[in-house]
Parts: sequence; C-alpha cells; structure tokens
Amino acid sequence: MRKIYLFFAVYFGALAFLPVYGQGGFVGPRGSETDIVGEKRITPVSVARTLRDDTWVFMQGNILRNVRHERYIFADNTGEIMLEIDSDVWQGMLIGANDRIEIFGEIDRNGRRVYVDVKSIRIIER
Repeated sequence: MRKIYLFFAVYFGALAFLPVYGQGGFVGPRGSETDIVGEKRITPVSVARTLRDDTWVFMQGNILRNVRHERYIFADNTGEIMLEIDSDVWQGMLIGANDRIEIFGEIDRNGRRVYVDVKSIRIIER
C-alpha cells in the first residue's frame, strides 16, 4: 500500500513541474474596428472612447501633453483620450511628444469622462 501512495506522490509531483502548453489568454477587445499587429489587437482612440468601464485596451500613438499630475493627453490618428499613468509605470523612461508608444490599460469611466488607466507603456519609435 505504501508503494502505491509513493508512486502517486512521485507521479503527481512530477506533473506539477511540467510546463503547460497551449494556454492562452484574452489579447484585447473583439470587433472589426481593431487592427491586429503581431498578436496584439490595437484599439483606436475613437473605439476606446465608446467601450464600457473596465475594458482592457492596447493602443499605439503619442502623448501630446501633461494635463496635471499623472494625467496626460494621448492621441492616435482617430482622436484623443486622457491617460492616467502612475509614477511606477514609467520605470525611469523619458518619453517626448514625438515618441510613438504603445500602452496597455483599462478604460475608466467617471460620469461623462473617459480615460485609460495605463498599466504598461513601451516606446516603439523615437
């Protein structure tokens, strides 16, 4: 009986360390109004402004200006939207208005105001 318990303990213990393949996740909002770049769905600002609260978005464009502490105006070729970028998200990066960036975040709606709470930011092109 001890051998059976030992066998199952070793067997299931070994399974716990095997890599799991084929697991994926949600990469962005569905719909025909988003572009796919690589494996990422790019959400245009015009579409992002219509999405529901807490919807995750992946966007590419430029930060035009700082409005106030942690609030910025972001633009792509379809429009502008407000970003909220916490200080820890910057990770020491210095980004100018001419730098093309990609951001990942979630839509936040506060009454009539819509903004993106940015979780990550990356420079695409300087």
